[in-house]
Amino acid sequence: MNLDLIRQDFPPLRGSKPPIYFDTACQSRTFYARTETHYFDLPEDWVLMFDDDVLAITTLTNGNGAVIGPTLYDFMPKNYSPYYGIQLKYKGSQTVYWLPDSNGNTQKVISVAGKWGYVDRTAIDTGSLTVISNTRRACIDIVRMWYRGRTGDNQGGNAIVTAAGVVQTPAGAMPRSAWEAIKAYTGHAG
Repeated sequence: MNLDLIRQDFPPLRGSKPPIYFDTACQSRTFYARTETHYFDLPEDWVLMFDDDVLAITTLTNGNGAVIGPTLYDFMPKNYSPYYGIQLKYKGSQTVYWLPDSNGNTQKVISVAGKWGYVDRTAIDTGSLTVISNTRRACIDIVRMWYRGRTGDNQGGNAIVTAAGVVQTPAGAMPRSAWEAIKAYTGHAG
């Protein structure tokens, strides 16, 4: 998790930890863009499946060190991001195949450099703004639950009242409103 970006979006989190179970609920998705290079084993067919959400590829390098240009592959899905894989195109004499490195190694020989994450928080398109708004709202609801929980006001799940009258809220419980805001983002990621 990029704590600085989360704290920037939500000032009450400045100086404290964000909710760890937020990423867990979304299957380890990250709701900000990261510039990284990931390495993959040689695929058995034309398709390379990513281990995380991808917003953009800057460089795709084959096992033999050759850069594969963007006209030689299609994103999966084709028409919107984040992407979960790419498929090499059949282009006659220009067709590219996945290749091992010069020593015949097939493990971690394909490199994908680019922008990784579910959403770029600097984006201004409608889809990105919706995700940013929903994740921000979920964080606010979670913090609100924590704040109210300090006095025993249960916001997140079925409360348990002990024989001594102590109200316990289940650990890791998420407010229904937060879950409703983020449940659409619980698909593929890594």
